[in-house]
Amino acid sequence: MNLTVKESLEKINITAKVLFNEPMRKHTSLKCGGPADIFIIPESLSSVREVILFAKQHSVPVTFLGQGTNVLVSDNGIRGITLQTGNLCKLTQYDTSITVECGSDMNSLVTSAVDRGFRGLEMFYGLPGTIGGSIFGNAGCFGSEISGNLDWVDIITRTGDIVRTRAEDADFSYRSSMFSRNSGFIGQMHFSFKEFSPPSELRQRCEYYRLQRESKGHYISPSAGSVFKKPKIPKGDTCFGLSAGEIIEKAGLKGFAINGAEIAEYHANFIINPEQKAETVDVIQLIRLVQKQVSDMFGVNLECEIRFLGDIGNTEDIKTLHSRQLN
Repeated sequence: MNLTVKESLEKINITAKVLFNEPMRKHTSLKCGGPADIFIIPESLSSVREVILFAKQHSVPVTFLGQGTNVLVSDNGIRGITLQTGNLCKLTQYDTSITVECGSDMNSLVTSAVDRGFRGLEMFYGLPGTIGGSIFGNAGCFGSEISGNLDWVDIITRTGDIVRTRAEDADFSYRSSMFSRNSGFIGQMHFSFKEFSPPSELRQRCEYYRLQRESKGHYISPSAGSVFKKPKIPKGDTCFGLSAGEIIEKAGLKGFAINGAEIAEYHANFIINPEQKAETVDVIQLIRLVQKQVSDMFGVNLECEIRFLGDIGNTEDIKTLHSRQLN
């Protein structure tokens, strides 16, 4: 890391925790990944803006990170600045809506909605990760997507401007949005609600979905959640209607392991790191093996849902790498 950059960073007016050569395995749910050159945890959106402007002035790349629940970080780490949103958790309630900052976790938003009788987010209860990350990838589960109740999103651009984008203009689709294809920082977002129920009823629904996740093993071992998207398969195909996990299981890969990385016995679309000894290279090799075997056996191409950060290496055969840097 350039000492001039470090010295200059220490002089700018931001309220944030700044760490150097920070191991990313401490900040990802899969518990692997090398060090981030500069790891910044800002206390406010204004500090985020100052960091982005500083990075632009010094030509330093910036990577945005929430709770690290759907990412895979290179064993070589992440160059430049990694900006983590863990302290950006402000949440404001209104009569029929909620504004929330990007670093709030999913349960905080859902609980706030449920306590006021706002219906529509209960199925997301127990889903790991931040609200910003869920909007970035348009998180979905049990037939619903997080964008369903979204009204608008404020983005901090790489030039420090704040731009408000309406949900209908954000190009949401399956596990995708315009935010996953541009370089802006998701700052805060506004959810509005049109359906209402007694909080007690909504709490029961939340517990139902939490138990569904628990019964499927979601909380057993370190993982990055679902590795692959549900593939598009034509009618008449032997795999039509099957999820990625079901196809991987059909390929006989449940329990297959490379060093410390393992395809979970309880959920074939999860790669787990049960003893926290796996390196990213092990996970990458396992992803490639799954893709090749499924393609060879069924002619199905599995596309990655997880996001890749840092220099992963030769990734031509890994589909849809979501690089999230400002250069």
